[in-house]
Amino acid sequence: MILHKCGLPYFASETEKLIKHLKTSHKVKLGPQKLKKCFIVFKDAVLDTITGRVEEFSPDRFCNAKLPYNIGISQLEDIPCPDIPGDLCPTFTEFLDSFTVGKDDLKKFIRAYFNRLLRSDNSSQRFLYMMGPTGTGKSVFSLLSEALVGSINTCHTTLARMNQPLGFNLIQFKEDVNCC
Repeated sequence: MILHKCGLPYFASETEKLIKHLKTSHKVKLGPQKLKKCFIVFKDAVLDTITGRVEEFSPDRFCNAKLPYNIGISQLEDIPCPDIPGDLCPTFTEFLDSFTVGKDDLKKFIRAYFNRLLRSDNSSQRFLYMMGPTGTGKSVFSLLSEALVGSINTCHTTLARMNQPLGFNLIQFKEDVNCC
């Protein structure tokens, strides 16, 4: 309808034909290895978290979200794999220890949440609802997650806004959603 007003001939049936053609003519068979989303996509390369190698982009590593940082494609040497326990960033471990003293479950949850944020698995959206008294680190946690995945992949909203008509449109196609 809108395209008709602009003078462009447009029919819904043509769109359906095009989509049907794309679905049938561009089928790609993915094997079990290719379905595993154990990689992190950066602006200039892909980090395979199983092998710990930086690789060039390929159709096998497709993802519609990427971290807004360069990792350096010229450095194709082995790097420490982030999944190996003990290979954690000491600064991040110290940060976690500063507020999770004696709360190992909380520390594991936070590590799992950030691990999930960084993965290029878009089979589900990440949603975190934080509630608590002021000064407990909700904003710091929110800023840290935004710094990791970039503001293009992040959305902040309130529960009141999400209850409005079309409120869930605020969180579509985002890697990280923080509700305050």
